[in-house]
Formats: sequence, structure tokens, C-alpha cells
Amino acid sequence: MKKIKANNPFSIYENQAKSLYKLLIQHPNKWLAQEFIVTALPNHFKAVNNPNGGTDVCRDIWGAANYINQSLEYGSIVVIQKRRYKLATLDEAKKYYNKLKRDALSKLWRAGFITFKIKNDGQMNLFNLTKDSSNFIDEKTFQNSAQIAIESIMNNIQMLKR
Repeated sequence: MKKIKANNPFSIYENQAKSLYKLLIQHPNKWLAQEFIVTALPNHFKAVNNPNGGTDVCRDIWGAANYINQSLEYGSIVVIQKRRYKLATLDEAKKYYNKLKRDALSKLWRAGFITFKIKNDGQMNLFNLTKDSSNFIDEKTFQNSAQIAIESIMNNIQMLKR
């Protein structure tokens, strides 16, 4: 079988992902807390004290888990739930997928209303801002990103139906 390599936005976590994956394999069907992972893999993960009141003990674990989930090198899905990590069963993977899809669609729905209100209210023209306003993207980029996201969701739905 030909190995396909896809761009992974979490590639900075590649080495940590290998160690995390090995640890998760050693503890099948078990939820591993961030504290446990930091203790078990001290050369890869460090506990941090979040001054902004965040709840993560180690955000790099989240990045490594997402690297695994978005990498074709790994056949398993890591389910992430309240700072705990676990290799998913098929049923858990489907539930996790549905949760992520619900969350994404909810955010797209809210973003659509915000866009509508910004355009309608005359507060600003969302897609024709000055170059200094780098927080917003141009309309073509926005449409392309939305189209890619929709196609990805539809492809994932088709894969789950198989």
C-alpha cells in the first residue's frame, strides 16, 4: 500500500506524538489524565502553571493528540475529553467525530450570523478592511476556506457510512 503524506498543522508535535501514542497503546481502553502523561513522559511533556487561568496542565499533549488524529501514519483516533486522552474504539471514534462536527457547525452558524450583522449594521465592511486590519480575511479566502471545510465534512460523512 502506498503511504500518503498529508500536511499536518500539528507537525511540530511529531516526536511527542510518537511517545504519546506508545503510552496510549500501553494503556488500552483507559483514560489517561494530563498529569499522568506528564509524569510518564517527562522528556516529552512538561507541566505548566497557566497564569491566565487555563485548565491545561500541558497544552503540548493536546497538540500531540491532534497530530495523531490528523496524521495518516497512525491508524487510531485519540479521543480528547476534559484533559484526558484515550485511543478510541470504533463507537467512541464515531461519537467523537459527531461531537467535533456539531461543534464546528455550531461555530460556522454563529460566525455566519456575526458576518451578517456586521454587514447589515454598517459597523464595518468585513471583507474590505484596510491592510492594517489583519484580523479579517478577504472574501475569496473566506469562501475557499468554507468550501474546503464543507468538502472535508462531506468526505468524512461518506467515509463513516462505508
